[in-house]
Amino acid sequence: TAYRDPRAIAGLVRAGDRFLRPGVIGQPWIGAGPLGEAIARVGPDPALLKALDETIEVLSGFPFLPEQRGLEPGEELASKPAAPSGSTVRMSRREAWSKVLRASVDWNRLSGRRFYTNQSMIVDHNIYTANRGLQVIAPSLALPEEQARRYLYEAIGVRPWLGNDRPEGGSAKPYGDGYYQVTRKGLSRELGYVGTYGETILTFTRDMAELTGDDKIRAQLLRLQAARLVFRYPSLDGDGYRVMKLASEIDSRTAHFPLSQGAYGIANVREAWWMELPAFLQEPVSTGAVQQCLEDNQYFLRLAQRARDNDTRGMMRNATDYAVVKALPKSAYRLPMTEGQPDFVFSDEENAVLAIKHGEQRLFLNFYFRQEFGVSGAVRILDVTPTVMRVATVKSQFQVASSGREWTRPDVVDFQRSGGLPPPGEVLHQAWRGETLPIAERPAGASRPEYGKWGPFVGKAAFYWLRYGDYLVAINTTETVTHSLPVPAGQTRALDLVAGKSVTLGTDLPVAPLTSVVLYLGM
Repeated sequence: TAYRDPRAIAGLVRAGDRFLRPGVIGQPWIGAGPLGEAIARVGPDPALLKALDETIEVLSGFPFLPEQRGLEPGEELASKPAAPSGSTVRMSRREAWSKVLRASVDWNRLSGRRFYTNQSMIVDHNIYTANRGLQVIAPSLALPEEQARRYLYEAIGVRPWLGNDRPEGGSAKPYGDGYYQVTRKGLSRELGYVGTYGETILTFTRDMAELTGDDKIRAQLLRLQAARLVFRYPSLDGDGYRVMKLASEIDSRTAHFPLSQGAYGIANVREAWWMELPAFLQEPVSTGAVQQCLEDNQYFLRLAQRARDNDTRGMMRNATDYAVVKALPKSAYRLPMTEGQPDFVFSDEENAVLAIKHGEQRLFLNFYFRQEFGVSGAVRILDVTPTVMRVATVKSQFQVASSGREWTRPDVVDFQRSGGLPPPGEVLHQAWRGETLPIAERPAGASRPEYGKWGPFVGKAAFYWLRYGDYLVAINTTETVTHSLPVPAGQTRALDLVAGKSVTLGTDLPVAPLTSVVLYLGM
């Protein structure tokens, strides 16, 4: 009912004028991207074109740019735009909107690009949408479509992520020219495996695919989806009913236990409504995942909870998506960790994480767990059986391609690390304070992070191995070096869960680059 309605266009114009104020450019991640997307979706509507030709007043100094400087990956902007003088200048709305859109494009590409995958997608989506708006109202100011789409390709891992553009040309390449935001296995890179933040990239990539109609982006969305659907396990909801949950307990960023509600096509994150993937993709995997959600009767429970938030647009889209999904044919696909599905091992060597289904046992192991400064060997494990759920943090054995430097643990405990205040009473100390950890070498060509500073690479070992109960697990994160896994003395036979067959063991087992070994010794 809003399509081509003059009231909707008038609302867009009022909202667009709100972008002509201090603080829009330099605002982390967003800028004027939403304005550009609105313009692109409306297109050259006569009512909008008429409004663009009107003369308006803006404060002198517009478009109010903060001091431009090169930010470190992940660093927030500290400076603010200069205060406007209070005097005004007159210009057409088209000119004003065009200036703020182009300033937004340039600010984000020169200073605002982020290295966390979900944040990178937000920034680069807004670079692209601001440019799409320019293509409608001021084509001469817009980047060529191929150049603008490059940012989307980098954000979703189709091309290497090169960091901020340089004003003189080229890119900063803080992590070298071979760093991808998505691993070869389809998980977001970040600082290892992430749970809820990792789910947001499904919605973001879906929106990019829908906006562009790009086959490469759609294909990457299918890869991302396939990898993430592995990280769900059977559980019970708060009322005791069957539900599939996200393996957030091993999350390197925001570990939750237990994570409330379910995880089917997409987990319960504010960016997702559970129906957007199958409604858009209309293929067996996403369709089967959400049909399993409906069979488990989890969808309407989640919808009732979402009705309390203020995402009106999301609710409206979800109503349409639900109607589309209900009309799709029955899919045989069910989430891989569901009862009755085949045993398997999923390993992502670049993120040093594994998901294992062996009979009625589900194991999730994150070897690269919160190691942002140096290699500690800490492994977070989620172990789920029909009768026991165990969350463990254990020590692995490891080998490091060392930078020759070490990092010393400070006297900081978890809540202080997150910016919280210490509790009253006796002062708490970090039990591991003073421990020195080896700092792994950065990849060739990478200049960031500085050794001793927080960031990727520096806390990831080249090779890990671990004995956990009857399981012997090893993971080789390197691209060129074969490592050897020591076999327990007296162990001559094992079930190779990766190959799915019984094997004879010697004293050592070679582990090739970017491969993993999972042996079950309880035969």
